Amino acid sequence: MKTGKSRFTRTLSFALILGQLALLASCGGSDTPSGNSSDATASGATGDKSGYTDEMREYFDPIPAENLGGEFRVGVGAEGQFHIAEENGDIINDALYRRNLAVSTLYGVEMKEIVTKDDNVTSSVLAGDDAYDAYFVNLYRNAAKLATADMLTDVNSIDSLNLDAIWWDQNLLDTTTIAGKQFFLAGDIDYTLYGRTIALFFNKAKMKDMTDENIYQLVLDGKWTFDKFDSLQKNATQDLNGDAKMDDQDSYGVIYSAVHASVLYSASGGRIVENNNGNFTLVMDNNRNMDVITKIFDITLGASEYCYNTDKESQDGIWDRVLVMFRNKQALFQSTVLYNAIKQRSMEDDFGILPYPKYDEAQENYYATSYNGNKVFVIPKTVSETERVGKILNALCFEGRFTVKPAFYDEALGTKFIRDDESKEMLDIIFNNIIYDVGFMYNLNSLGDLIRNMHKKGNTNFASEYAKMKVAAQTELDDLIKMIDEME
Repeated sequence: MKTGKSRFTRTLSFALILGQLALLASCGGSDTPSGNSSDATASGATGDKSGYTDEMREYFDPIPAENLGGEFRVGVGAEGQFHIAEENGDIINDALYRRNLAVSTLYGVEMKEIVTKDDNVTSSVLAGDDAYDAYFVNLYRNAAKLATADMLTDVNSIDSLNLDAIWWDQNLLDTTTIAGKQFFLAGDIDYTLYGRTIALFFNKAKMKDMTDENIYQLVLDGKWTFDKFDSLQKNATQDLNGDAKMDDQDSYGVIYSAVHASVLYSASGGRIVENNNGNFTLVMDNNRNMDVITKIFDITLGASEYCYNTDKESQDGIWDRVLVMFRNKQALFQSTVLYNAIKQRSMEDDFGILPYPKYDEAQENYYATSYNGNKVFVIPKTVSETERVGKILNALCFEGRFTVKPAFYDEALGTKFIRDDESKEMLDIIFNNIIYDVGFMYNLNSLGDLIRNMHKKGNTNFASEYAKMKVAAQTELDDLIKMIDEME
C-alpha cells in the first residue's frame, strides 16, 4: 500500500531530477524555461508551468506503447466533458482532443463518453454491471457520496496509476486518503482543477484611482491580508448616481456570493477537519479558527454596504449582470472562478488576478480552493481490469501535463486573457496551494455549509451554531473512518 510519506519522497525526487535536467539544458544554451522547483513540487503543487524541454519529456515518459484494445468508457454529466470529436480551433477543446488521441494511439483503445448521472452509476455497480471504466464527477458531495456507498475502487491498490507522479494532484491524494484508501483522481488530466479554483479579480484602473501601492508586491511580501482587503473594499464603494441607495447602478468594493465567506475561511488555512498523518480531528472551534470566523463575518456581514452580495439580488441573469458591473468599473474586486477570466476578454479596463488574502501576516502561505467546482475521475468497483484502466488514466494525466495544462494555464489564461506577467505569477501562487478538506468533502453533519448558511441568514453567532452540530459531526467522522477502513 502506498503511504503519504513514500508519495512525498518520490515526488520530491522527481522534482530534483527535473531541476538537474533543467540545469543541464541551460548549460547547453537552451532558451527553454527550466522545470519545476523542488519547493513547488514538494508542496504537492500541480499548477506549476510546464517549462519542459523535449529531453525532460523523453526522460519522464514512462509509458511504452501497448495494444490494450477495446473501448475506454467514461461516464460524464454532460456531453463533451471527456470525448472530443474533432479539433475546432478552441484552445481547450483542441488540447483535450490531442490528449485523447495520443492515448488512443498509444494503447489502441477507442475513447467512449457515456452521458449519465450518479444514480445510474450506483445502479450499475449494485447490479454488478461493468458498464464504466471511469466516471468524471464533481468532487465535493457527489464523488464522496459514491465513496461512502462503497461504489468505488481504492485507487491506491492500482499500481499502474503511478500515483507518486507529479502529474497527479498530490495535495488531493495526501489530504483525502482515509484509512490508507483513496478514491479520487485529479491533476493535469483535466483543466477543471484550475478553471474552477476561486480567486479575486481586480479592476486595475479602479485600483490605480485609489492607491499607489503595488498590490502584487503586497502579495509577494506576505502583506496581502484580511485587513488590507477590507480597507480597500471600503474605500472603493461609491453611490454613483447619488440616490442614497446602493444597487447595481453603484460601485462596490467586492462582488461576491455567500460562498465568499467559506472561501475566506479556507484562505486563512482554516479547516473543518485537520488531517495530521492520517489522524482526523474537528478543528473549527480552536481559538485561531474562531478568531478567523469572527473576522470573516466582520468584513462581510459587518461591511455589507461595501459588498454586492449576489445572493441578495434578483437571480434573473445575475451572473451576466455582475460580469457587466465588473467591466464597467463598478467593483474593485470580484470573487469568481478563474475560468471566468475568459469571459472578461472584451473588458476595456485591464484587470488582474490575486489569490485570496491571508488572515494575517503571521500566516505562512496563501491558500486556494474550488469550494465545490472541480471534478475528479473515480473508478467504479465493478471494473474488472483495474490495471488496464490505471494505465489509460495515468497516460491521460501524463499527456494532460503537456496538452491540457499548458492550454489552460499558459495559453487560455496566460496568453489570451491575462494581461500582465504579475497575474501569471499570482496563478503560480494560487495553483501551488490548492487545498482540500475531508470535512467539507463529506459535509459532516452539514458543517461544510455552516459558514455559508450563517452568512446567508446574517447570523454571526458561530460558537452557538457549531456547538449544536459538533457531536453529531464527530460521530459521522468516526463512522466514516470506520466504514472506509472496513471496505474491501
